[in-house]
Amino acid sequence: MKSVVVEIKDEYAAVLSDDGSIVKIKNKNYSMGDEIVMKNKKLHISKKLALSVASIVLFLLVGATGSWAYYSPYSYVSLDVNPSIQYTINRFGRVIKIESVNDDGQVVLDNIEDLNNMSIEDAISKTIEEIKEEGYFTEDTSTTETNSDQNTTTDNKTDELTDDAETLDGGIVITVSNENDETSEELVEELQDKIEEIVENIVEEEVEVEVSSVGFERVKKAREMGVTPGKLNLVEKLIASSSNPDDIVLEEWLTKPVKEIMKEIQSNKKAYLSEEDETEDEKEDETEDETEDETEDEKEDEKEDEKDEDEKDEDEKDENEDEKDEDVDDEDKSPQTSKDINAEQQKAQEKAKKAQEKAQEKAKKAQENAQEKAKKEQERAKEKAKKEQEKAKEKAEKEQEKARERAEKEQEKARERAEKEQERAQERAEREQENRDDNSEDDQDD
Repeated sequence: MKSVVVEIKDEYAAVLSDDGSIVKIKNKNYSMGDEIVMKNKKLHISKKLALSVASIVLFLLVGATGSWAYYSPYSYVSLDVNPSIQYTINRFGRVIKIESVNDDGQVVLDNIEDLNNMSIEDAISKTIEEIKEEGYFTEDTSTTETNSDQNTTTDNKTDELTDDAETLDGGIVITVSNENDETSEELVEELQDKIEEIVENIVEEEVEVEVSSVGFERVKKAREMGVTPGKLNLVEKLIASSSNPDDIVLEEWLTKPVKEIMKEIQSNKKAYLSEEDETEDEKEDETEDETEDETEDEKEDEKEDEKDEDEKDEDEKDENEDEKDEDVDDEDKSPQTSKDINAEQQKAQEKAKKAQEKAQEKAKKAQENAQEKAKKEQERAKEKAKKEQEKAKEKAEKEQEKARERAEKEQEKARERAEKEQERAQERAEREQENRDDNSEDDQDD
């Protein structure tokens, strides 16, 4: 008869049997949750036993309390790779219930020993070992090689993300839930290092481990959707990382393996960084072009100003010469005759004529300068508009190229997903056929 150790007190232990009875036995270095096999024995009442009835009853009462504590759900731990499995553990950290959340999870549980009454660490270790045997961490590298060939000119941050995507063979997402947030966080800290150590010892492939805590409401919501809270959190993280979140179908991605979701998240981060870098480069190019245009305009304006200054200097020079001539004339003045007066009048007329010619020439030059300046401004505006048009065209071509590349990537991913789904369906069909063949052989043997 199978029994489970539910209470230990000094030299004795209380065990819960299959028939629901609690029996006191000697403690042979048992641990809480150990499963033992007991032989059915007839009850012999002795005087000694009669004298210790009171102590036994008291012990059984304590044992009953221990049994209630042992079999009461205390925390929930879920594990996702593609197989999704949920463990219910008691306050002693022992597994009291295991359930698969998807078909792959059931395949894994069918192929391993009973995990009940194990510590949560041992149960997860056995599960990961079987998941590895089933080949869920094996990676097809053809996709990552294609992606790495297409993206050889990214910056350091993007290269790091690409490296992660190339080396990642799988992912393990574990979530912990308890009514007490502090208890959840403590269990997360305990499991994080232990699970990483388990993965390092058991799994040869590069596998990312993510351990987090969630509330009971999250567990309830995930159960309603037929998934674990860890898988739900991961897909919501994918939606948040996407540039087109409306294109992601939550229900569709909830059925995909963890490694595929993780890679898609990394791909989205990489695409975001690439677009951000391209936008910064475009802004820098626009700033440089604007600076060059402004510099050219400033140089033209400086030339025009210098030209105006030269003309102004020439005018001032002419005025000084005229004033000098007037001063000389004033010095040479003597009693004038009618002949001298006529000569003065003639000089004044010539002087006025020269001044008029200068003014006309100055006005003509100013008009020519204004026309030339307006023409240059028009040419600059035309050239600037042409550049803007070329930039807009280049930008549109880049956007079109990006859209085409994204469409090709999505098409390639869809094809790969379809092939993987087909392979999994074929594997499941083969397993089911093998199980049917085994059952048929067993029936024939019987």
